[in-house]
Amino acid sequence: MKDHVILFDGVCNLCNASVRFILKNDGGDKFYFATLQSEFVANHDHCFEYSIEDPDTVIYIRKDHVYYRSKAVIEILRDLGGFYKVFLLFLIFPESFRDFLYRFVANNRYKWFGKMDACPIVPEKWKDRFLD
Repeated sequence: MKDHVILFDGVCNLCNASVRFILKNDGGDKFYFATLQSEFVANHDHCFEYSIEDPDTVIYIRKDHVYYRSKAVIEILRDLGGFYKVFLLFLIFPESFRDFLYRFVANNRYKWFGKMDACPIVPEKWKDRFLD
């Protein structure tokens, strides 16, 4: 498995916009992606503490560590580097509080940002960054 893998809800508009943001700002091409609906995730679901059947959580795998929800977001921003490391300040808040806010957005993301009928087609220049 790759060293930096982000698992996300492939039909969520907010999630897909976040993936495009990461791709555009990932200068070292270190991040790889798979949708929670993908065969890659189905073949590796035994690796996660979290059930992937309800795709309301971003999962970030960095080498031997698996991060969920707000911690995943913070670690992704840490690994993007540069200005994005400022978001490490959110670590001063308890994880329960950060995850409460995360779940609030996650529970409303389809209502606020919409949902696709299917996972979008990946532009050719980024195809090799997506795991099947």
